[in-house]
Amino acid sequence: MYEYAIGVSAFGAAWLVFFVLLPAFRVRLLLASLMWGHVGPMCQTLYTVDYWRPSFILEIPVGNAIVGVEDYLFAYFFAGIATGLFYLFRATPLKPAPASLPARSWPVLLGAGPLFFLPVAAPTFLFGTNSVQAHIVVCGIAAALLVARNKEWRRACLITMAAAAAGFWLFYVVFYLRFFPDIFARWWNLEALSGFYLGPVPIEEMLWAAATAALVGPATAWVFEGRLFSIFGCNNGLRANSRTVFRAALACRDFPKK
Repeated sequence: MYEYAIGVSAFGAAWLVFFVLLPAFRVRLLLASLMWGHVGPMCQTLYTVDYWRPSFILEIPVGNAIVGVEDYLFAYFFAGIATGLFYLFRATPLKPAPASLPARSWPVLLGAGPLFFLPVAAPTFLFGTNSVQAHIVVCGIAAALLVARNKEWRRACLITMAAAAAGFWLFYVVFYLRFFPDIFARWWNLEALSGFYLGPVPIEEMLWAAATAALVGPATAWVFEGRLFSIFGCNNGLRANSRTVFRAALACRDFPKK
């Protein structure tokens, strides 16, 4: 019952380390987490069909699927970590950012993640493709398109992929499987996977982490620094302290000028 929550707490601890040790990235970590967190339950509606069925503290039925708060928290933490890695490995310093983020930009922030989710879900819904395989392939293609013309982004993306895959493997081998050695047999639909393992861990887990991190970092940077936000009045990126971010989010108003 608590296994998923315990696993998520490990990612929360890693997210907190990034937040504390990388003050220059704090706002981007917070906003990236908000941008992608709600995509976690969306993905779970696909995974529960043919990939895995974890146990939740509180089960939330969504159609024929079951999701939980753990799905949101996992995606929240993973997205922040992936974004932090991507910015950390970029050679160019962060660009100066505007003093305010208009409240009208929040729908863009919250809607961008689901927008990227649609191509991931389409093969499964339309053709019955295995959900995790479709996720890996579509995320990989989307990430390649985002970084194709930017050498710096390609380098940061490749390092982020390697770090995410290695981090996932270490999470299972060093931590999770020591407490729950039979977790793959209980939760995963192993018959639907490729059958390849890296030690005790199905290869799909590392591929999922690498492909997802490859997309999340560049996609977040594209939304924050690219044209999507500029359409809504944030044409130079983002700047605000964490308290201002949450105050603006709760009040649904523009950031105060600095």
